[in-house]
Amino acid sequence: TENLYQLSYSATEPKIAARIVRETVNLFMERGLGDTSRDLRKSQDFIEAQLRSYQARLVEAEQRIEKFKREHAGMMGNDGKDYYGRREATRVALEQAQLQLQEAKGQRDAYRRQADGSEPLLLFPQGGSAASDPELAQRILSLEKNLDALRLRYTDEHPDVTGTQRLITELKSRKPAVPDAALGAQGAGAFAEQMSIALAESEAKVAALETRVAAYVARYKAMAEAVDRIPAIEREYSALARDHGVLKSNYDELVATREKAAISQDIENKATHVEFTVIDPLTGP
Repeated sequence: TENLYQLSYSATEPKIAARIVRETVNLFMERGLGDTSRDLRKSQDFIEAQLRSYQARLVEAEQRIEKFKREHAGMMGNDGKDYYGRREATRVALEQAQLQLQEAKGQRDAYRRQADGSEPLLLFPQGGSAASDPELAQRILSLEKNLDALRLRYTDEHPDVTGTQRLITELKSRKPAVPDAALGAQGAGAFAEQMSIALAESEAKVAALETRVAAYVARYKAMAEAVDRIPAIEREYSALARDHGVLKSNYDELVATREKAAISQDIENKATHVEFTVIDPLTGP
């Protein structure tokens, strides 16, 4: 049957034939499966040696990448963008900050004119008596400055322009202005105090935006000056990262191969415990 083996040998001398058959049976029972086990162990030893080698190379590659990053800190992106993408993003951010600074300066200057009396105050009736509404005035002034900025970029038919105009008209019509004479001493004092606070806040906002704009200007200037150097740095980093990726991929494959070899070794070890029995022993001299 499938699990039975028959060994025979012909020789001129019966004793020689019997000895050859007997030694062959013993060799098969003692070493047949043992050779496979030894081959597996050799394979595992080879894989382990390769793993140690790749692990050391991986550590070296990671150290090279870390050293490269330290040496070129501030010149490499960490958001997935290359040099040109980061430069364009910086330019857009600079333009936005400049526009915000322009609007903040316009609002601050309007507060200054109202504070020194060169521009009439916006006064609105509240609760049946005349009092100021500096919050509404601030919103209108801010929208008007924003409208000026939008007109520098778009035509009057642009949705952003027409929408801002409608909102300004709505706010102005919501609470019509009343003569300055309607403002009482108490209301005037409260308005002056609130205007002083608003002016101080606008001054702080302008200062913060000026700092932001200066930072963006410096960053964009540095990137423009490094136009030839940064792409080369990024290419060098890509090469380092690519080499590391290849090593990591090979290392992972070796780990998977080691696991397969360990499973095969385990199966082989279990198989070596199978006992072989001679059913029909050798007959003869």
